[in-house]
Amino acid sequence: MNWEHTEDPVFNNHRFLPKCSPLFQLALSAQGSEGRQLTCRLKHLYAVMFLLLLVAPAAQPSENTCEIEGEISVARYLISGSETHTTYTFLAWIKEGRWIIRTIPLVPKGPDAMEKYNEVGTDGSNTFGITVFNPEYDNTKGIRRMLEKIETRVQNPKGQSAKDLKGLESLQRQMKNALTSGKGDAINQAVGVIRPLPFPMYEPDLVTPVWLAYCSGSYLDEVNNERLPAVWPSTHWSQNYSNNTAKVTVQREQAPPYLPVHVAFLNEGTYLQTQDNNLVSKSLPFPFDKGYTSAVYHVTATTNYKGLTLPLAFKLTRHGARTNATNNSDVRLMESIEGVTKKIRVPCLKTNFVPDLPVNTALQDYRLLPGQKPNAVQYVAKPGPWMTTTNVSELNNYQKELRAKAALKKKQKRILFSAGIGVLAVLPILGYYLMSRHKKNPNTEKQNQNPGENI
Repeated sequence: MNWEHTEDPVFNNHRFLPKCSPLFQLALSAQGSEGRQLTCRLKHLYAVMFLLLLVAPAAQPSENTCEIEGEISVARYLISGSETHTTYTFLAWIKEGRWIIRTIPLVPKGPDAMEKYNEVGTDGSNTFGITVFNPEYDNTKGIRRMLEKIETRVQNPKGQSAKDLKGLESLQRQMKNALTSGKGDAINQAVGVIRPLPFPMYEPDLVTPVWLAYCSGSYLDEVNNERLPAVWPSTHWSQNYSNNTAKVTVQREQAPPYLPVHVAFLNEGTYLQTQDNNLVSKSLPFPFDKGYTSAVYHVTATTNYKGLTLPLAFKLTRHGARTNATNNSDVRLMESIEGVTKKIRVPCLKTNFVPDLPVNTALQDYRLLPGQKPNAVQYVAKPGPWMTTTNVSELNNYQKELRAKAALKKKQKRILFSAGIGVLAVLPILGYYLMSRHKKNPNTEKQNQNPGENI
């Protein structure tokens, strides 16, 4: 029996329908004993072929090597009731666990469009992300809008303290001075970040949902399907640059490259807060202190193309805790993200999965100073290759961050030492006080001899 390839016009999904071979059709149409004998022999033949297929070695999983083009949009729902909508086109290149994703905003080009494109890729150990600004963007518009608001408050001083007014007037002067520099005087034309992580962090650029849909299979293998990068903003600034992941329940496709088809993201009911220069975990208010499902991802249509089962359409919804809720399922919709695949190419022909640096880029580099409260080395990179950790370690900014971190550690040790001395000083006084009370109590000895009488 062979197979005839057809297309489903509704989902543009690929299916295979059985078609009888001419020999089998001949056997079915044969008359009498000859026809019955031929049919019987063919049945035995197909039975043997079926058994051979069962005992044949399983085919090796297809390598996830492809190039994807598509579109992804997000609707954000604010507490005030208003909504914002943004759409990006995306390009994703995937090969042997490496990937690079570009998102391009679908907005009218001109002085109002800030982003030209966003791109995040990996070298296998680190992620490199860059946002390139639109060269036509007028970077003075934001300053002018803020300046108008400040001038309105300065001209209407009623209800404002003299101290507040003085601060506003100082800010007003600074902004006017900034406007005199004109347009396009910035040192950098892009911003970027390097993180020692194998996945992209949640950002408004929508790279993370694209990664989840097409690139996450090999990472899920490594973590045994237990955790994925959180698809919501971090609760503390340090999580933006550290291993900010969420516990998940995952259902995966049963065919290569074994991508997720349904994911439930659990918010575990805690958030991070800085306390005495340390990060401490705090519980969310009831009823969310026991955790709740904060986001759900699911694939709504798939296709099989050259041995790869890939999503044609997917949706990711994100929820937040509702005020005055009575149970942890009482949540409000905060974000709805939908993606569609437009083109698939196999194999992936790209060989470099780290974004290019086409312009001067202000970077935050977290490779050298990780930890619970990571520090970034900040510098402006010129067009060309990204700096290695050896190059970065020779920068003055790196030495400055090292000294700052060492000074903070020394200060914490000094505080701990002082607290220890304080405790040692109090202990003799506390011991003397307890012994005095012991001597003054005439029933102490009796109570010690008959503890059962006090139960």
